[in-house]
Amino acid sequence: MRTLNTSTTKQLNNLIEFRQTAYDQILTGSRDIQFELTDALLMGEAIGCFAELSLRPLFRRGWSSAYRAIAEGKQAARWLRHSFVQQVPRTGIQVYALDTTMWAHPKAKTLSGMVYGPSPTKALPKYSIVQGHQYSMLTWTPEAGRSWSLTISNERVEPEQNVIEVGLKQVETLCLARFDPIRCNDCWMLLLPMGTMAIITFLAD
Repeated sequence: MRTLNTSTTKQLNNLIEFRQTAYDQILTGSRDIQFELTDALLMGEAIGCFAELSLRPLFRRGWSSAYRAIAEGKQAARWLRHSFVQQVPRTGIQVYALDTTMWAHPKAKTLSGMVYGPSPTKALPKYSIVQGHQYSMLTWTPEAGRSWSLTISNERVEPEQNVIEVGLKQVETLCLARFDPIRCNDCWMLLLPMGTMAIITFLAD
């Protein structure tokens, strides 16, 4: 049998620990159903409708349980954000990106909390304005030149809120979670505004 190398074993242990934390601390209310529903969502291709998730092998319950997970399930958002931050190394240069995006709802005429903003999709002409929900996303970029990044915080911007205020709050929460007087004696943060986007860099010894 092939032996896993140290790096692979470490990453596998990190995944197991994160999943256990998600089950014990983050998912509350209909915990088992939420856990299976999340696995079904992550381990398959795109779905045509929500009910299709109940047909996947990883979801071992009836279709009505999927709707129950949404209706009764709750999540400890603070624990979730804390768990995401813990995945980021505390040594070396760490780069975060802060940006806003629109989730268009062209057919949801009566949905509350919608605003107007530029479209993030190439399916529409450039600079198209759409109506939908606006989100402020703070992500960690682990490798230069790669498009993948880990979402640390994703907050919906309400119509009465300012995107800058929401973003600054996310950065403040990140700083409080990252600060460790034992591991990080000298920690600098660099903000580079790029239109509606900002690059956040932590330099830690």
